[in-house]
Amino acid sequence: MERDIYGELMDTCHDYNGVINKIYNLNTFDFKEINIIYDEIRANFIEANKFLPNQIFDILENASLYNNRYLPSYWSIIKKVYQEFNIDRTKEKSSIFDYFFYKDLGVVFNQNDIKKFKCYDSRKISLEIYEENTMGRAIMNDDKQSFVSFTERDGFDIMQRMINDFYPFSSKGYSLLELCCYHGSVKCFKFLREQFQPEITKKCLKLSFLSGVPDLMNECLRYQVPTQKCMKYAIISHNIDFVSFLIREYNLQIDLRECCEYNNLHAFLIYLDQTKDINKCFPYAAMFNSQCLMEHLLSHGAKINSKTEERDSALHLSVKSNHSQMVEFLLSHGINVNKENINGDTSLHLASKCKNIQTVKTLIAHGSKINSKNKNKETPLHLATLNNNIEIVNFLIDNGANVNLMTNESQTVLHNAAMNNNIEFVENFIELGANVNAQNDQKVTALHYAAINNNVTIAELLIMHGADINLYDKNHESALHYAVFNNSKEVVELLFSYNLDIQNKSETNSYIQQEIDINSRNLNYGCCPLHLAAWMNNKEIAEILLSQGANINARTIDGKIPLHFAALHQFNDTAEFLIMHGADINAKDKSGRTPLHYAILLQNFETAKLLISPGADINISDNDKVTPHYIAFVNNYTEFVKYLDEHGVNLNCKSLCGRTAIHRATINNNNEFINIIISNGGDINAYDESGKTALIYACIYDNIEIAKFLILSGATINNSDDEKKTALYYAIINKNIQMINLLLSHNANFNIPLYLGKTYLQLAVEQNNLEIIELLLSNGVNINEKDEKGRTALFYAATLGNDSVIGYLYSHGAFINEQDLTSSTALHAAASNDSVTPARFLILNGIEINAQNFDGNTALHISSNKNFTAMAELLLLNGVNVNLRNNEGCSALHYAVLNNSQEMVQLLLSHGADINLRDNLERTPLHYISFRDKNVSQMITLLLSHSADINARDDQGKAIIHYAAQLGYLDVVECLISQGADVNIVDYEGKTSLHILANYNAKNCCKFLISHRADIKAKTYDGKTALHFAVGKFYYDDSTEKLLIFQGADINEKDFHGITPRYLTRHRRSDCFCNVLMWSLCILIIVGFIAFIFWLCYKK
Repeated sequence: MERDIYGELMDTCHDYNGVINKIYNLNTFDFKEINIIYDEIRANFIEANKFLPNQIFDILENASLYNNRYLPSYWSIIKKVYQEFNIDRTKEKSSIFDYFFYKDLGVVFNQNDIKKFKCYDSRKISLEIYEENTMGRAIMNDDKQSFVSFTERDGFDIMQRMINDFYPFSSKGYSLLELCCYHGSVKCFKFLREQFQPEITKKCLKLSFLSGVPDLMNECLRYQVPTQKCMKYAIISHNIDFVSFLIREYNLQIDLRECCEYNNLHAFLIYLDQTKDINKCFPYAAMFNSQCLMEHLLSHGAKINSKTEERDSALHLSVKSNHSQMVEFLLSHGINVNKENINGDTSLHLASKCKNIQTVKTLIAHGSKINSKNKNKETPLHLATLNNNIEIVNFLIDNGANVNLMTNESQTVLHNAAMNNNIEFVENFIELGANVNAQNDQKVTALHYAAINNNVTIAELLIMHGADINLYDKNHESALHYAVFNNSKEVVELLFSYNLDIQNKSETNSYIQQEIDINSRNLNYGCCPLHLAAWMNNKEIAEILLSQGANINARTIDGKIPLHFAALHQFNDTAEFLIMHGADINAKDKSGRTPLHYAILLQNFETAKLLISPGADINISDNDKVTPHYIAFVNNYTEFVKYLDEHGVNLNCKSLCGRTAIHRATINNNNEFINIIISNGGDINAYDESGKTALIYACIYDNIEIAKFLILSGATINNSDDEKKTALYYAIINKNIQMINLLLSHNANFNIPLYLGKTYLQLAVEQNNLEIIELLLSNGVNINEKDEKGRTALFYAATLGNDSVIGYLYSHGAFINEQDLTSSTALHAAASNDSVTPARFLILNGIEINAQNFDGNTALHISSNKNFTAMAELLLLNGVNVNLRNNEGCSALHYAVLNNSQEMVQLLLSHGADINLRDNLERTPLHYISFRDKNVSQMITLLLSHSADINARDDQGKAIIHYAAQLGYLDVVECLISQGADVNIVDYEGKTSLHILANYNAKNCCKFLISHRADIKAKTYDGKTALHFAVGKFYYDDSTEKLLIFQGADINEKDFHGITPRYLTRHRRSDCFCNVLMWSLCILIIVGFIAFIFWLCYKK
């Protein structure tokens, strides 16, 4: 746009910009200055027909949200507008200023707001925003001294966030630093940053553009980069320098919709000047309601039907903004009146929403389609009906609006009218032929809505004009269900008054019979109307339903009757009413629970008494065998327990897990309940499904007082549970000395065998508790008694490595050389757990150090196998036979080599271990190296340095090099050869290591052996060379056979059966071809079968 045009527009809009800037930048409390601003608003906006008084209210409210320090000044202007122009806000969206109308002027625009106003009263909402001597007031006034005093108080939280209705909405509220930025409080801001270093957030930056304090903005810009939200706040601030700064320095764009929303015409014109996009600006320009501006744009080529990104035309936005004169201006210039926006709304749709009858008339007069539908298939009549606008609805109807058109949800205008309780609309629509039985996509009718709202007049109108009272929604709920659930008693009575006698308002004026299905159930829960009446605690409706034949014991899907609902929701009056009318007090739902179960579960004592008085079964069990009495016990409901006991409850009823009341009382540590049970004949020795008695549970939960009480009341002490565990067992497990003393003092039998035949003394040893051991021994426990494994207490003490317990047991006569069923002694047990100190004690006290267990292992074998060096050293120093062999012929040295433990090997060799001792398979310790593939070179060197025979052969004639070759351990093979192993040594089949490696196609190993003079022509005892083995098996890689041939192997060399490697090669290829052919044929058959199946399916 040319500069003179921009300047001309700025001149044209000078008054508009000036007044708007004064509104958004209001900074005075002076009444004279406020009056001057009001006079300018009245003259330039209201009297000039730029804005309606209600629109001025909206502008002032919007501006106050971003400049709330001057809220009292905004209120003064709003009050003047109201008093002079009599603002009517009865149909407007609720505002915080409505509260001040109520508080200051006693005016209530909407009675529904009264509850909210009382809430504001309790919160002490005022125009001052913050009370005196508060932190918020200190920040608002930038009172650093006062603010510092708040930060020095106990409990000050730098992370606190404030939420207040007078600030722009923020779900997380505002931090103290963000509030400083909003109010431009530089002193408080700097203090916070210096003392507490709070984070400068993105919100801090955008709010700093609102307050416009340079120091704050510059500090925030050091830590945050401006975003489009900063541009929004710059637009709101009406400081055009900030807008220009963000465009110039950060390439941010002006949002035209925000310019309109916050009345910033200056920013709008800058966008127009910079972009020259006149057609993008044109629709938005309409929102400023300036015909001069629109004429300028049109004269410079703007297209009248230009659209926004949301496809709104200037006409759409004018209608939304309620600018009637602009609407007429645009229509006079030929704008398309039926153009749709992104939601499919025409201008008439929007006018019907905005309740502007004059605009509606204007649009229709200019050809607006009265029955046009938006994307939700809503017509203007739908929207006007939803907004309860009588004038617009009547005008639309008078001009041919169709009352039976449906939305995407199949909602008619009659639905909307009934939903909004608008009797006049309902009458009009019915007279115009609206289908009274029309159902929306949830199958809901207008009668359903009338039932929800308890609107008898609408309901009767609908029924009198043929509404079917038995139509069901998708959940199979009729109008009766809706009326009952919404406590619409009058509608319920109305429905039954027309039951069986409803006049059909058809042309024949005949009568039809409609009988309400009073027991019909919905789909969700299977509730009939009587269930819903009980659910809503409506005794009066329940009485009506019963008088009309409702089944008092009707069941839901999960088997509940109405009485269950009354008990569940603790509705005593309704419960009593249902009982008096014959409800089954013992009815069970699908979980087996009766109303009494639920009454006790929810601690509803009154309902429980109401049920028990007429004979509810107090011993009835649910599917888990839980009785009402059991529920009371489990939850420690003393009042219920006593009351049920007075009414003859069966105290020995068992739950699904077999527990009786005395079990639960014990578990809950409730002495009072236990006393009640025992005094009323409860079985004190009852056991549950795991065989546990109350006394056992007392010991499990360490309830010493209850245990005493049970014992004194006759509880059997020596009962065992299903795991052969007694009360004494659990007392020992819990290390409860007091409980153990109690049980032993009442003759607890410590000779009863426990699980696996363990003794109580062994159990005490496992708990590592010397005090319990002393206590048991003092009561005569047999110290050498064995369990089913033949183990004594001393054996377990050695296993656990407790030398003090071992010493105590030995000093009290424990046999030191006792063996278990595997012939293991306590020394074996100590060695298995590397318990050196206990082992030393046992050795010093004469235990057999060379004792062998069932496998022939000594303690030294075990120590060597587990690599317990300290234990092995102790045994060796005390004379253990280092070369003793076990049942497999292995010595300790075999195991040490197997574990590759050089330290253990050196220790054993230093104490005379035989390095060439052979096991039952004639293998020396050196053979065992071949079972490891890594880091064995040092072990080989160590053994050979102690004269190990590197070429020793086992019972198959195999030396260590054979095994290493067989396992493919090249590193081991290299190490052995470097140490002098015979590369051509043969086993009892005549195989060398080269034969073995060729058989496994180990090319690299073969190459290495050949380079170390392996005999490539050596034959086994049946005449086979290494080449026979290489070609005898199929491998994809034939590199080994090529290597052997290259090194001089004869491909025609015959074995003792006359077979050459050449023959084996041809035979292998033939086998390979046959295998490939066979697999290909199989795949072909499978593919053909699948194709045949698909063909059959296609034919069908």
